[in-house]
Amino acid sequence: MDRSTDGWRDLGTIVEGTSPKVMARCVDAVGDLIQQASLTNVKLKLYDITTGQSTATLVGSETTLTLDDVWFDTAQTDDGWTSNLGGYNFAYVIPAASLAGGGAGVKKSYQIEIRGTLSGNIGFWVVKARIAVTDALGIT
Repeated sequence: MDRSTDGWRDLGTIVEGTSPKVMARCVDAVGDLIQQASLTNVKLKLYDITTGQSTATLVGSETTLTLDDVWFDTAQTDDGWTSNLGGYNFAYVIPAASLAGGGAGVKKSYQIEIRGTLSGNIGFWVVKARIAVTDALGIT
């Protein structure tokens, strides 16, 4: 688990039962989109950090994502992409069941870590984000 405080995107707060879509634009050293063929894998780890990073617990297990489902060789620019950059080439919808609320009046916090591996075993961050989840009534 990455315990650093730098470079994390704050995805805000969602209501339990919601499946948020995370997107990223991943480029190589010259600024070209990383192509699916150059990837070995993309893996997701999700941590419950409600009580702090020092007591974080892995939710489920590390998941290897299916490249055909999450990686695009051309930039995607649907309504979900709000950046002024030319589009995303990675997208994943986190299942709502992975982001359980804490019950009435309890806000839970999660850390989303998605890492890619290029040929040659070169790892890189795809998504580093944190998100909060409230109960279904939105009471916190």
